[in-house]
Amino acid sequence: MTIEKKSAITEDNPSRSAEGPSDDPGPQHPLSRRTFLKGMATTSVISCMGGLAPAIISPKARASSGELNVLSWPDYIWPDMIRSFEDKTGIKVRLRTYGDNDQALSRLRTTEGKGFDLIFPSVTNASHYYPLGLLQPLNESRLDLDNLVPSMLASSLELGATHQGKRYLLPFAWGTEAITFDSSMRNYPEGELSYLDLWHPDNLGLVTLRPSSALIALGLALDYNAELPSERMHNAYRSEEKYRDILERATAFAIRRKQNIRAYWHSTPEILSAFAQESCVIGQTWDGPGLTLFKQSKGRYRYQMPKEGGLAWLDSVGIPSGADNLGQAYAFINHLLKPDVGAMMTNQSGYNSCVAGAEDHLLPEVREAYNATYSNAALENLWWWQADPPYWIAVRQEYVKRFMAA
Repeated sequence: MTIEKKSAITEDNPSRSAEGPSDDPGPQHPLSRRTFLKGMATTSVISCMGGLAPAIISPKARASSGELNVLSWPDYIWPDMIRSFEDKTGIKVRLRTYGDNDQALSRLRTTEGKGFDLIFPSVTNASHYYPLGLLQPLNESRLDLDNLVPSMLASSLELGATHQGKRYLLPFAWGTEAITFDSSMRNYPEGELSYLDLWHPDNLGLVTLRPSSALIALGLALDYNAELPSERMHNAYRSEEKYRDILERATAFAIRRKQNIRAYWHSTPEILSAFAQESCVIGQTWDGPGLTLFKQSKGRYRYQMPKEGGLAWLDSVGIPSGADNLGQAYAFINHLLKPDVGAMMTNQSGYNSCVAGAEDHLLPEVREAYNATYSNAALENLWWWQADPPYWIAVRQEYVKRFMAA
């Protein structure tokens, strides 16, 4: 994870200008190497070269006490992160969790934006929150923005962090979804592994996956093999008709091979259980649990990028519209922007912090797991989730239901 290693990432893909949409209605790699990965080469992938002052808790926040209600993914906020904040501020943190973006949105929609002071949606999912008024704009003057990797802060704007000229979300963590497999039973040389291997007869009854993202990965694989050209799945974002055409083909493909699946997952615990309790041999998983399995098994389980590219995402932090504890919310965000706190999340979850300087606090085994996964070629080939069009979730759910009912 050296700066020199990442500086080799130079591919220049076009991106949509932050000044306004292009004439082309479809997305054009908003997280290109120019705007994101190349930016991280200057500052490093999980941190920057240094020189940014650590975020601090202001004296006002330290003396404020009170409470904070947090709604988060289950592996983002850890006990030591909470404990260090509570010790410094006297603010009591109450944590509740969700398993995926649909659950997060549903939870906040049910309460009409009330009941929680912080939430951590994927930034590309933000377009579903804005029309419902579930988030409030951030007061950037109260935030230690210099503690974020600059390229991530800038790229988040193109992925949905702003609405009507105001910022609502800050980048918090980034990661990927690729393939985890038991290397004692399978051998996939670098550059040869494919999403189609999940559906190969050799893996009958041995696969775990999440249907919603597996169908997207299948669309990417069909495009890679020139069976269903889609401009590397960007056509799915250009129109509902093109999106449906891709999912129609991908769903039919998956239904014919459904017997390959032993266990479905929707959260990190379910991924870990699929391998540990359900005896799955291979699966499409997030990097966090994949790298956790790598560490726990001393390399037996491997998390590897398929040749079509890992599915990459950027998660964020925002304040719900009905938050009751604003001062505490801003204090906790600034706590999360401290390099050592960002590393706490990465060291325990396997996901990558967006905080500059977090790399200096990583455990050796975490660096090893990262470097074993993300070669220069793998980083260049990532496929980034983009801002959801209005039709995205409903259409995807329609085809997931069709697949599950088959």
